[in-house]
Amino acid sequence: MTHPTPTAVDDTTLLRQQLTGALAELDLYRQWLTHRTQQLADAHDLIDHLTHTETRE
Repeated sequence: MTHPTPTAVDDTTLLRQQLTGALAELDLYRQWLTHRTQQLADAHDLIDHLTHTETRE
């Protein structure tokens, strides 16, 4: 069994760091999308309420 070369170890470490960074960035984007989705749902509910108030009275 051969041992990995120092370059291969460095490459693996670098790829792991890049993957960790990419996953953190994706998580931030997921959080932002969740927040925006809730804002849009709230806005939709408000518009629905404001545009249908007169038909309920």
